[in-house]
Amino acid sequence: MGDNTTVTIYPISNYSFGSKPPKQEKDNSVGARLERLKQQYATKGIRHSVDALPIVYEHGHPHVLIFQIGMSYFKLPGGRLRPGESDHDGLLRKLDTNLAPDDAKLKPDWRIGPCVATYWRPGFDNMMYPYKPAHIERPKEVRKLYVIQMPEKSYLSVPSNYKLIAVPLFELHDHVQRYGPVIAQVPTMLSRLDFVMAEGIKDDEDMDAEGVKVEEKGMVLS
Repeated sequence: MGDNTTVTIYPISNYSFGSKPPKQEKDNSVGARLERLKQQYATKGIRHSVDALPIVYEHGHPHVLIFQIGMSYFKLPGGRLRPGESDHDGLLRKLDTNLAPDDAKLKPDWRIGPCVATYWRPGFDNMMYPYKPAHIERPKEVRKLYVIQMPEKSYLSVPSNYKLIAVPLFELHDHVQRYGPVIAQVPTMLSRLDFVMAEGIKDDEDMDAEGVKVEEKGMVLS
């Protein structure tokens, strides 16, 4: 995994987007998810999870690719690691599951960048902290966030029951009520990085911006 602070990002117009069969959600509410976490903790111990921060740009400003499920639930690509699975391997698996097309020839060349944050969940509730509280010996979950160095161009395929949106950093910043406490802090996590904005691809018939719709809160990509 990379550990430098310089990340090359490409414009949204370099990518094309499509859909694939829906991904079944294991929980239909936050309460159900926390209950499942409690049950898993009893049998498997601490949950280790990883989230991806795929970054592109538009109008000279970095945007983060985020899933929207329903009207008001937002999540980053990622999820729980399997027993013995490394962060690197788990991230690649989750990115392929969430964003790669079924055709292996179109699989994006994901590059895992630096880890920009680690969060700890002390209890079976929705509170997570960017540090482990001193009185907590065994947190219920450890969650790491990694920057993803996107390929110069690629085709991304999104589960049909998800919506992929590109949200500018200024929209995410401290917008806890809409995006939740972790995603709302992404701009702060990324502030130490130096983004190099590469030029877009011109006159490439295979890559287009079809399906991209600009909305007030960001760009809907699928």
